[in-house]
Parts: sequence; structure tokens; C-alpha cells
Amino acid sequence: MRTEWIVLAAALQETQSGGVRLAGIILAAVGFVLIAAGIIYGLGGKKEAAYKPNKTNKPEAITVTAESIIGDRKYQQDFFLFTPDTNSEAVKDSGMLAIVCDGMGGMEGGEIASRMCAELVYNGYYQMGKVDDVCQVLKELVTAADDEVSAITDQSGRKLRSGTTAIAVVVRGSKAYWVSAGDSRIYYLHNGRLERITRDHNFRLLLQEQCNAGYITQEEVETDGQKEALISYVGKGGNLLIDTGVIEFGSAKDDMILLCSDGLYKALPEEDIQRLMLQHAGNSMHLPKVLTRAAMAGGRPGKHDNITVLTVSKG
Repeated sequence: MRTEWIVLAAALQETQSGGVRLAGIILAAVGFVLIAAGIIYGLGGKKEAAYKPNKTNKPEAITVTAESIIGDRKYQQDFFLFTPDTNSEAVKDSGMLAIVCDGMGGMEGGEIASRMCAELVYNGYYQMGKVDDVCQVLKELVTAADDEVSAITDQSGRKLRSGTTAIAVVVRGSKAYWVSAGDSRIYYLHNGRLERITRDHNFRLLLQEQCNAGYITQEEVETDGQKEALISYVGKGGNLLIDTGVIEFGSAKDDMILLCSDGLYKALPEEDIQRLMLQHAGNSMHLPKVLTRAAMAGGRPGKHDNITVLTVSKG
């Protein structure tokens, strides 16, 4: 890995068919250390880790919960990080950051790519201290991560054909800033309505533009066998399509942000995601587990991808 960041301990990952919840991540960077508390337990040979969110009576307290499962895959290539102590001085100055990455390129390549990208963006952001243009900084960090991931090599020095999606959110004050590259998604629940605030960076995006211009029909868009192929991802090696934006967050009681890999929305319809989020509005502690279980119950049996769900709420 071409990276100066030092990983002291990583979230638990398990390659068995059972569910895997990831605990907090213990990370260290030069001059900066964050420690995430986790509870780890075993049951019936399955190793799991549950994150207990930090809740206070302060009006701006932020609750983050997350779960990542392997689904029906042989390997876990999803990776996520978030600020463990939402009342720390770093959060007061820079905001709370959460990031989800979905790796691709085989076991080793995908795992390395997703983890490297998450660590580079996460640590890079907090190394900068308080920044004025959060969206621009996030975009620059994802671009820098693309350079690093595209240069990953194996033990013989050959480049690994690997990459990863990347979505991240920074909650600072009454605003949430976000960045996206790939087809992982960010949803926003506000006033009882679920809105997808990211777009999927796949070939369908280009096909739809051609359809809107009258060059092809909507049927041709829907039947194209390559419509889900990614056109932008970290590790592509330049010319990335990176979206950023900002939303008002926390003005309504049920406000909640959801970050997820494609394993969730490809197995669970958006109307079901919205229904379950509304049922758990105001108490999101168990929502990621509820969503991952619902996704595993749907979709194609035996074909479920890795599924990562991370929720952010206030209060």
C-alpha cells in the first residue's frame, strides 16, 4: 500500500455465511488518534461485533449505527469508518464523518481498495482541521484516493485490477455535506419522505442521457446488458465522475441519513427501505440490522452481495 496511515486495529470481518456486524475502528495517523469502542461477542461459531452509539442529552448529539454482512459472497469487500466519539473536539471543529466503500476486483484487490480509500479519506479529512469548503475537500480527498488505489500492486509488483465505490457524509452543525463516486447510495429521510440524494455512476446514466436526447428508446435503456457497469469508481486512474452536495440536516424530528452499498437496494425495494426507516425513526439503534435482515430475506436466494448499512441521526 502506498499510504502513510497506520492501522492499529480493524473492524471484525468474517467469511462465514452468517451475519457480521462491524465494531468501531481503531485508527492512528501522524499526530492524530481516534479510538472507537466496540462490544465483541461470539455465538454458535459466529463472530460478531456490535457498535454501541454514543448518546448524550445535548441537542446536537449525533447517533451513528452500522452493520455490514457478507451475504452469500465468499469474501467481504465492503468497508466503512465513522467518527466514534461524536462529542469530541475534532467533531466540534470539523464535524462527524462517515464513509462506506464497496470494493471490487477479487478478494485481495477489493478488500485492499475499499479499506485504503476509506482510511485515506477519513484520516485526510481530520488531518486538515476545520475547513471552509467541505465538499471541495471531500472531492479532493476522493481524487487523491483514486491515485493511490490505482497504483496498488501485488507482491510481484504487478498492478492489481481493483477499485472501490466511495460515499461519505460530514455532519457539521445544521448541515450534512456528501460526496459520491460509484453506485453506493446515500438516502435522506426527512418529514416522512425518503429521498435518494446520489446518482449511480453506471452505464445506465449515459444510456438515459441518450434516451432523453431522443437517440434511443427507454426500452433500449432497460434491456441493455451493460447498464449496471460502473463508469466511475476510485481506482479508475483519473477522469472520475465525483458528485458532491449539501443538505439541511436535523430540522425535523425524524431526519436520518442512510449510507449503503448496492447489496442493500438491489435486494430491498426503496419503498421497503422507507417503511423500515420510518418505523425506526427516533430510535435507529437496531435499524441497520433490520435492513440487512430484510435484504437477505428478499432478492435472489444464494445471490446476495455484501451488504453495508450505516445510519446517521441527531438526538
